[in-house]
Amino acid sequence: MFKGIMYQFQYVKDLEKSAKFYGEKLGFEPGTNEKDVRGYKFGDGYMVLHRDNRKKGKGRFQGGAYTAVHVEDVDAYRALLRKRKVKASAIKNWPWGERSFTVEDPDGYLWTFASIVKT
Repeated sequence: MFKGIMYQFQYVKDLEKSAKFYGEKLGFEPGTNEKDVRGYKFGDGYMVLHRDNRKKGKGRFQGGAYTAVHVEDVDAYRALLRKRKVKASAIKNWPWGERSFTVEDPDGYLWTFASIVKT
């Protein structure tokens, strides 16, 4: 029945700043490029950034978002982001076989990048 997540969507305060972060810093592949919308491909995933032009009091940034992305080599990707001046947490090994680190985007949304470690 289900095939997976079609795309991840998030409202952002500053579309240009967020577009630069995801495209230049994280290395996501640009896709959609419209006045109030940018889209980016990463692996089999796709994300949509939308300028937050909602009226005040209409749920602006309620709950935020948290996304975990599977990468081939978590150590190499973290090293690349550090060269690009992205603040990244230390890498942590989890008991369930995940090796990961987290970054925060300009709006405070959290992204985890992880590899599966054979136990």
